[in-house]
Amino acid sequence: MNIFFLEKSKVRSAKGFSLVELLISISIFVVILTFSMGSLLSVLDAGRKARSLKSVMTNLNFTTEIMSREIKFGRNYYCGISSSFPPPPNTNCTGQASPGTAISFVSSEGVNTIYRKSGNIIEKSIDSGSSYLAVTAPEVTVTDMRFY
Repeated sequence: MNIFFLEKSKVRSAKGFSLVELLISISIFVVILTFSMGSLLSVLDAGRKARSLKSVMTNLNFTTEIMSREIKFGRNYYCGISSSFPPPPNTNCTGQASPGTAISFVSSEGVNTIYRKSGNIIEKSIDSGSSYLAVTAPEVTVTDMRFY
């Protein structure tokens, strides 16, 4: 009977983990978790940057599409800002020493329209330059715009 009891106690002592084994495994788990969280945060940051860039590109594409459509179907183009209605006839930007940063024209609806770059945004006026509204979103920074 003593032999049976001795074998049973040996089997019990072989089960489970020691404190050192638990500490080592928890340490390894924490190190792996730390690296994984760093990778996860960088992926989330890259996704946020990609969404921001997509938003800016969508806004800029929409702005240039609207501008090109209005300019395409307009008439009496003037390179620069003209408050006279209609602007002086067909003064294009090609004869000037440098291309202009503003264009005035009469839209297909007969409205004197002005597009210009002011600071880092593109603005539009439909009242001969009395007031301007921003066409680009605040997060879009326009560094250069020329009309040829």
